[in-house]
Amino acid sequence: MFWGDTHNHTSVSFDVYLFGTPNATPDIAYRFAKGERVINPSTGTPWQLSRPLDFLVVADHAELLGAMPRLFVGEDPDLAGTKTGRAMLEMAPDRTEEQLQEVYDAINYVASNQPNALGVTPEELLRDLHAGDKRTGAWEGQIEAAERHNEPGVFTALIGFEWSSNTNGANLHRVVFQAEGGEVARQYIPYSYLESDDPEDLWSWLDTTGERTGATFVAIPHNPNISLGMFFPLIRHNGERVDEAYAKERMRWEPVVETTQIKGDSESHPALSPNDGFADCEVYDFALTPDGTRPEPTEADYVRSGLKRGLKLGAELGANPYKVGMIGSTDSHTGIAAVEEDNFAGKGQHDNNPEKRSHPTGLGSSKGWDMAAAGYARGVPMGGDLELAPGEAPTFLAAVMKDPEGANLDRVQIIKGWVDADGRSHEWIYDVAVSGGRTIRDDGRCREPVGNTVDLGTGRYTNTIGAAELSVAWTDPDFDPQQPAFYYVRALEIPTPRYSLLDALALGIDWTETNRPPTIQERVYSSPIWYTP
Repeated sequence: MFWGDTHNHTSVSFDVYLFGTPNATPDIAYRFAKGERVINPSTGTPWQLSRPLDFLVVADHAELLGAMPRLFVGEDPDLAGTKTGRAMLEMAPDRTEEQLQEVYDAINYVASNQPNALGVTPEELLRDLHAGDKRTGAWEGQIEAAERHNEPGVFTALIGFEWSSNTNGANLHRVVFQAEGGEVARQYIPYSYLESDDPEDLWSWLDTTGERTGATFVAIPHNPNISLGMFFPLIRHNGERVDEAYAKERMRWEPVVETTQIKGDSESHPALSPNDGFADCEVYDFALTPDGTRPEPTEADYVRSGLKRGLKLGAELGANPYKVGMIGSTDSHTGIAAVEEDNFAGKGQHDNNPEKRSHPTGLGSSKGWDMAAAGYARGVPMGGDLELAPGEAPTFLAAVMKDPEGANLDRVQIIKGWVDADGRSHEWIYDVAVSGGRTIRDDGRCREPVGNTVDLGTGRYTNTIGAAELSVAWTDPDFDPQQPAFYYVRALEIPTPRYSLLDALALGIDWTETNRPPTIQERVYSSPIWYTP
């Protein structure tokens, strides 16, 4: 089992630099991920992971890659002499946090093709700070950093970038990385949304670039929860309906989706899954627009509804475009992958300091605050397809162990989605194993809460409730062999202190002043297993 982060940003990304974290270098990101003690670029204090990671992708934005350090530190004449470069230097003459944030806000308006304080158009921004060979040096620096820190058999530094399509504020971003080393990566410059904001154009670039260079790419969609209804679509970016060709290309390049990260959880939403008492987890609904848009959730924004939509499309098209696995990563914009509640570096510079977490983040209008062997030998691993004999219902083996240094377990659930004979999609949450001798009713639900040991006065909790491990063999009692379906596991910990409570204690204020819950039930998801009649 390997643990790592496929989505980390440094000051080579324009937004990290402009958020006031110019010292968040790739070197610091890799050293921190490898378990070294580093100086947090935001707080100026020593930070260290409790356990090192096995791999890391520094996925800086392909757009304007490396432009901000070149402009504001070196005043590179190739950038400073352009219309856009001059306007940015005039807006931030002292490079203060407030001035740099104003530059970021202006870029946000440019990206939305709106009047902006820089007085430039998207075409001028592209020409002045991005086009031609303006990113070549920065990309070479990314490659060199990855190769310096890659230690075969010990730590893997994967070379990657982020394609950050932001159509009308819709987060359609993809993290892209390759299996090969620098000799391959030096043969291309990362593809960005300034070249195209259509995911299908990205896939075409991955195809042709891979053929030309030998690169083996993976693209991971992230943050579907703020996609403005565009991440699991019925209508493609070009206005045409999703078809079999689209489905096959998406399946080829995007086998997994980033279901959870610092900018909220994308598994489901209470409005879409009203029967799921645990759907309301770290909801984040701030679109990446300068006007503070908070859109209503749609079926195309969340993974579970996307999986259900995929079942229907698979039956219609013969290929399921949304047959994806699930992962979690950080999307850290501080350079350090620290997401433990008692070691939480937040999304960006403001979200990294308890004193500043109530301030705007700069992102929209948001503010911070043994059994396995048997299974593999005799069954279908997660991500696989079930093959059943006539009259047979599927049985699932689920086993979960607590983190040795973390909280006990509350429950294990199996989430099922299916499509009926009339083409309507459905879902149900089955509690399949619960701690503390609680009971599971005939409808598959446990209504008894696990309890809560968090002391709101000290920020401590105890593992006197819950279980260290839970396992179960569960057979679907409602299985219909004529209905396509998916199943995945969700396991929940007992309540533990959320970083907002720990912030309040550190600041000497009442936790209610944070306007955030004081506790959280951390969770983990498996990738789905699929059944097709």
